[in-house]
Amino acid sequence: MPITLPTNKPAVQVLLLFLVLAAVSLALQWQNGGFSSDLGGDPDEAAHAVTSLMVHDYFWEAPGRSPLEFASRFYEAFPKVALGHYPPGYYFTSAAALSLKCDPSSLIALQALLIAALGSAGWVFARRWITRDDAVLALFAPALLVFHSEV
Repeated sequence: MPITLPTNKPAVQVLLLFLVLAAVSLALQWQNGGFSSDLGGDPDEAAHAVTSLMVHDYFWEAPGRSPLEFASRFYEAFPKVALGHYPPGYYFTSAAALSLKCDPSSLIALQALLIAALGSAGWVFARRWITRDDAVLALFAPALLVFHSEV
């Protein structure tokens, strides 16, 4: 007999899983010192933070002006801009996160939420295509994602 989650409504199940994965991911980030990090764990990490800051600053300080001119001036002050490596949607999302709190910890929290969203999507995929009715078996893929050391 397969184990089921507390509700049979798929949207509620995905939301519950997202909240659990987000809490676990945030706890792991906190435990591993992510919120006090200087974003230097990977050579590209600081560049993506600076690029996110550039997009944030453009939206708040220079909307309507030439993005290329703004980026050129920004690059002179912060030559770590790496626009083009990540999809533009990431920089728009991270600029929104920086609008809430302009601090590296907001980018770490955003990463935890994105990991939770990816894990939830993986669970939905596993439920539909791999395990059919076993919700618990489908949790292995998202759990591996969240607990993977590189993530």
